[in-house]
Amino acid sequence: MDAFYPRCFILHSNDRLVKVQENSQQDPMYEWDAFQTHFRMLWAESILKRHHESGKVRLEKVLIALNVNEQRLWSFDELMEIYGEVKEAMVLDAEWEVLQMSNKQIEDGEANLFKK
Repeated sequence: MDAFYPRCFILHSNDRLVKVQENSQQDPMYEWDAFQTHFRMLWAESILKRHHESGKVRLEKVLIALNVNEQRLWSFDELMEIYGEVKEAMVLDAEWEVLQMSNKQIEDGEANLFKK
């Protein structure tokens, strides 16, 4: 292979509802959802890299990032058993909120994912 092609998404529609093909039966939100999922997974991966390099990432963020990246390693059978279909690792909205927070926000108690 002479070239590398990164993952691409069609996101140019004003309302983000893009039909990939004219007569496609695919869900019109697929491209946006796939992009969002992929972005969140890469964000979680970058948190682990920053933790490894500096050790200055809050434990809450590291645990969530580890969970997301472990899902990326699941086998086909595990994905089918859990989700009933093969899909990318999911980052829940509550997890995503914590992953985006600064260390100061977490220290101030804004991360409510682990609270009852």
